[in-house]
Amino acid sequence: MIWHPISLEDLYDDILSAEVEMRGELERLWELVKIFPEKWQYDTYGSGEDSFWVVAVCGRRIIWYDDIEEHFCLSEYNTYGHFDKNTVHGVASGLQNNVQALLARIQFH
Repeated sequence: MIWHPISLEDLYDDILSAEVEMRGELERLWELVKIFPEKWQYDTYGSGEDSFWVVAVCGRRIIWYDDIEEHFCLSEYNTYGHFDKNTVHGVASGLQNNVQALLARIQFH
């Protein structure tokens, strides 16, 4: 099977489905950190063709969609537009879970 990146339209469908379920402080945080999806370079993979959609930025953390594994992830970055495998925090699931993980990190620190 040949891998094809997720389309912006399909990504938005996933985002909108998650937004419907968000409530309270989770919804408020999401409204603060969400961005118009941007393609960022996942430095481990190299070329721009292997970039991934970033959907939220908060300080040095991002929420992005891994369309190879088909889930959202929470990662850190040093240079805007680039992140690498060493910064993936292991939250690999729905958008809501990653926003919740981001909120927990903010509340903890």
